[in-house]
Amino acid sequence: MSFPELPRLVQSLTAVWTLVVLLMFIYNLVRFLQLKRSPGLTALTGVLLAAAMYLYQALCYGLQISAWQVPLVPAWFGFLMARPALVFGLLAVLTSVAAVQQYRLGKWIRTHLSVMSVKEAFDRLPTGMSFSRENGRPLLVNTEMERICRELTGQPPRNPARFWRHLSKGDYPGTLRSGESPVLELKDGRVYNIQRSLIPFGGESVQELMAVDVTEPWQLTSQLEEKQDRAKLVNTRLKALLGTIEYVTMSRELLQIKTSLHNRIGETLLLTKRCMLQPGSVDRTELLSQWRQDLAQLSGGGAEPWQAPYYVINREAALLGIELRVNGELPQEGPLMQLADLAIQTHMTNVLRHAGGSAAYVDSEHIDGFWRITLTNDGEAPHWPVRETGGLANLRKEAEAAGGTLTIESEPRFRMTMILPEKGGIYEL
Repeated sequence: MSFPELPRLVQSLTAVWTLVVLLMFIYNLVRFLQLKRSPGLTALTGVLLAAAMYLYQALCYGLQISAWQVPLVPAWFGFLMARPALVFGLLAVLTSVAAVQQYRLGKWIRTHLSVMSVKEAFDRLPTGMSFSRENGRPLLVNTEMERICRELTGQPPRNPARFWRHLSKGDYPGTLRSGESPVLELKDGRVYNIQRSLIPFGGESVQELMAVDVTEPWQLTSQLEEKQDRAKLVNTRLKALLGTIEYVTMSRELLQIKTSLHNRIGETLLLTKRCMLQPGSVDRTELLSQWRQDLAQLSGGGAEPWQAPYYVINREAALLGIELRVNGELPQEGPLMQLADLAIQTHMTNVLRHAGGSAAYVDSEHIDGFWRITLTNDGEAPHWPVRETGGLANLRKEAEAAGGTLTIESEPRFRMTMILPEKGGIYEL
């Protein structure tokens, strides 16, 4: 039975088989040329490819599915078509050779370095990398860098040099830091640090860009900075508390001294009364010496420095690292001094905690029996209206209880104005 006498399905499947073998040889030949394998092996693959092509053409001609004129000798074609076993045997040999070539090709690729293996390994790196010439023409870009570039620019990295210039200027969305070592956050939340270096190669400099995933270190650093800010705030509060404790301690010691002096004067008065009633029962020399000591304590020294008005506020400002600038004279005694002291203390706390400033300004003026105290700072302006809670709420309560008023402005900058009457009454704007 000749090949044309075989069932039509068998002839069609044989043609498809031959086409598959032909494609295998085409693939093998292309890979051999890419990998620069031995010339003999490449030439043999070319010959086998030609044989498979001629066989496929002959089968298609026999099936009359192509008008392509087959350049074959009719006698050879007839000889081949008259012996189907020869066709199948030739196909089996060609299939085996193609399969063996592909197997050995895959083994060689796995055990040898080639241009393609280097590119495949380069593409599998989790770090984005690219190499380009001085004029910006890309030489080698892996898939991770291409993905980053596409997300930022909407196109592949056609000019890495220009891409770097925009990165260093912070032109792309998600930039967390610009400059020589820019950091940016992509839409998926990952953070990358882009580093640039110049590598001498072939008499010119090749630009290398490396995108390193620093998501975890960046998050840890941000958390650490936040904790440091909270620790700094707690530290400043502790310093202020230490200043207050120092003042309270000195006040308590002064009270003890006053109590002791009061008891001593009372004892001296009792001795003096006894001396007047019973002159011989008291040593007058000792009584006179005791009077001299009491009078010396009553008339000596004056007030201590820490007893001066607003000593605690100035001390607290120094501990907090805030420059306190007072323009004008502040109330020096009585409840008004306590209210002014409370206002300045509350203002300094808010400057440090909310405005992030380093200086607190106090303008005070005395007009027609009223004190007008205005407090500002050099920190940031509030991003929204100030809510009166905590210290501000307590300050307003104290000011209104004293017959005064408290006004707080948020725009264009923070400004707090407290007006206090000297002898009571309500101030009218």
